[in-house]
Amino acid sequence: MMMWKSTALLILLFANCSLLGQPEVIHLSEDNWREHANYISPQPDSKYHNVCTRLVVRTGGQLNLLGITQDDSLISIEGDQSGIHEYEITTSRDRRTINIIPRTNFVLEEQVTIVIHGGIIDLESNEEVALEWSFFTSAKVPDAWTFEPPVTEENGERVFPNWTVIEGPWAGVAEGNYFSGANAFDGGIAIKNMDVSNLEWVWEDGDRGQDFKVNLNGLLTYAHRVDRSWRVMDENAVEIDSLYALNGYMADNHDFQIEPDWTHFIFSYDDQEVDMSEVVDGGHPAAIVEGFVIQEIDVEGNVIMEWRSWDHFELTDNEVLDLTGDDLHLFHINSLEIDDDDNIMISCRHLSEIPKYNRETGDIIWRWGNNSQNQFQFLPTAAFSYQHDLRRLDNGNLLLFDNANLTTQLTRVVEYSMNEETYEVDVVWEYAHPDALVGASMGGVQRLGNGNTTIYWGNVNNDDWGGRCTEVDFQGNILLEFAYDIPTHSYRLPKHDWFFGEVLAGCGDPLAENYDPEVVASYVTECVYDLDGDGYLAEDDCDDLDDTIYPGAEEIPDDGIDQDCNGSDLEINDLDLDGDGFSTEEGDCNDDDDTIYPDAEEIPYDGIDQDCDGEDLTDVDGDGYSPEDGDCDDNDADINPDIEEIPYDGIDQDCDGEDLTDVDGDGYSPEDGDCDDENEDIGPEIEEIPYDGIDQDCDGEDLTDVDGDGYSPDDGDCDDTNEDISPEGIEIPNDGIDQDCDGEDLIVGLDELDLAQVQISHQNGVISVSGNQDMIDQMTFYNSSGQMVISYKFNGKHILSDLDFSAGLYILTLVGADYAHSINLIIQ
Repeated sequence: MMMWKSTALLILLFANCSLLGQPEVIHLSEDNWREHANYISPQPDSKYHNVCTRLVVRTGGQLNLLGITQDDSLISIEGDQSGIHEYEITTSRDRRTINIIPRTNFVLEEQVTIVIHGGIIDLESNEEVALEWSFFTSAKVPDAWTFEPPVTEENGERVFPNWTVIEGPWAGVAEGNYFSGANAFDGGIAIKNMDVSNLEWVWEDGDRGQDFKVNLNGLLTYAHRVDRSWRVMDENAVEIDSLYALNGYMADNHDFQIEPDWTHFIFSYDDQEVDMSEVVDGGHPAAIVEGFVIQEIDVEGNVIMEWRSWDHFELTDNEVLDLTGDDLHLFHINSLEIDDDDNIMISCRHLSEIPKYNRETGDIIWRWGNNSQNQFQFLPTAAFSYQHDLRRLDNGNLLLFDNANLTTQLTRVVEYSMNEETYEVDVVWEYAHPDALVGASMGGVQRLGNGNTTIYWGNVNNDDWGGRCTEVDFQGNILLEFAYDIPTHSYRLPKHDWFFGEVLAGCGDPLAENYDPEVVASYVTECVYDLDGDGYLAEDDCDDLDDTIYPGAEEIPDDGIDQDCNGSDLEINDLDLDGDGFSTEEGDCNDDDDTIYPDAEEIPYDGIDQDCDGEDLTDVDGDGYSPEDGDCDDNDADINPDIEEIPYDGIDQDCDGEDLTDVDGDGYSPEDGDCDDENEDIGPEIEEIPYDGIDQDCDGEDLTDVDGDGYSPDDGDCDDTNEDISPEGIEIPNDGIDQDCDGEDLIVGLDELDLAQVQISHQNGVISVSGNQDMIDQMTFYNSSGQMVISYKFNGKHILSDLDFSAGLYILTLVGADYAHSINLIIQ
């Protein structure tokens, strides 16, 4: 069943959904979804989504969710592997955005289809929402499921790093305190007063954090890098909330913005495995590619928008990184700014780019940067690279910390004017340190209320200090400069006009042993506790909520509890609980089962480690392959996926599913008629090469009678390409061709003419032939090329006139049983 949650007043129409009729469901794709919805997440046809992702729909106007409370079937969610998913649904306070939250997770690498059949009415268009779309889940388990917080320091007092004033403070320094988050895991968050008369720590906390600042809602925030959350503290520095990324992501620590209504922006990195060989030549087939996700979340935990680099950027947008590598850090987002028009600007360091996207739809509005995606016009001196900390100023200009890794390699801060209509950018003001500092990474800049600019120079390689901070006026005069000792840094060092009303000292917690009712707040670092009353303070008691646990308490062995606070439970090393002769210390990996102990006989493939060697036996023959690895006979070490196949033996040595019977790979085995299975040029369909003594087409013999006249060269055929030439060919005299293969052409001349038997005359175009009919059978005319022109059966006498011969040489041939004669005739 679906559960409905909402803190907004919904307009419920007292009508039955069935009376409205079933609206036509519109199928959404990557190309058309913006025509039918203001914003949808996951976007249609998009990929790489976590299996615990929620669905977000915003159509444009306020929504009346008529029918959702009446008929659960109006929304369906189905994974092609995980099946149907029940869900909960929530709505944002403005009643424009709904979150559909599946009660069970999807599975890795599946297609998920959502259908909203109706029941949601957009009150602006007065249309019922009926949509269908699909998306694809990632192959990766969500980061939030695998995240293990780093080990933190539990005992001892944290020592805060020292700051040294290098110059000033001089007249004109802006009022305010500096907020430090020193060295992430090694330092704490702290507030330092840089007033001329009081250069001291105002407040400090041992918690580990980064980007400590006063946020847009007037409260203190910092990134807690141990549990990957953003912490919010009130005006007395008392922690009041912890905010996390949703949908299985882990919050990144570079920036966090929270508005007065507690709508907040958290971004996370989203690395995925990508076959980069399909993207660039030489790309790695399993590269780990960096993506990122920005989540806008309201005060009640609804996702208003999830903006993903996978939906808006190309992997080739990074033009300086070698995209053939196996670990590609494409973007590195390090700041987020809510612009004056309420849209969102982000700093993508590794693209040397500032993109701006529409907060309502997610569409990119413009891209500005030192790359080919840039849409703006500016001089080369205005170009920035590997930048940090983009901010919109009160005067409408943009302020940016230019690390300049890829350009001048002289770090600076730059104030730009930007015309978003003409797409023109100009430098209004810039400042580089007189010591030519080069901040290779980190860094930040802030325009203060009195017009000064405070600059944190980041990780400077060419400096005698750790993190260095400089406050300058608009003319570039240094009014204050201070630094950490090497190697301490702080990601940023913002300055805020923030002063506590009273000095917060002592302990204001009534539960503490040293409670002081005069102080206004409580701090763990100032309070001491004995909550269970066992006589030991919390700092010494390893469980101050249990009075049976304290230093020196009697230890109960093997109960999993450290009663005496010595750091471990008492173990009886020689105890053999299951009586198999082995204790846990002696290597028994399951002291509750007497069939499991070192040296026990392993039973393969049962999923149990009987001999306590750390794994079940799954490679019985010891060839390095188990059945799960593709070993088709785990009792024979000569059979596995890497063994060379022996052909024709009926055994599948390489486990490819069959014996090798086509050795030469020509598509034919001996069973298919391949007469030589070691030569790919011999097979039933191979073209035969004549006279080479090889039977290429496996028909049983070499080809030796090409023209098919019944004679091969071995049989005396003197031209095996002409079926009219063979030992039995009919000789044509005087044509220059040896048709009967006797070694010469038949030549007949006038000297053989028996004038007593035949008379031939040729005069004035008339040819007369007479002779003995019993001697001559046929008379034939040939042209000079030996081609027959006309032939007659001889009848004793022929007078031929008006012959349709073209002028030229002709050969008249007379042939009989014992007589043959040719004569050349020239016809003019």
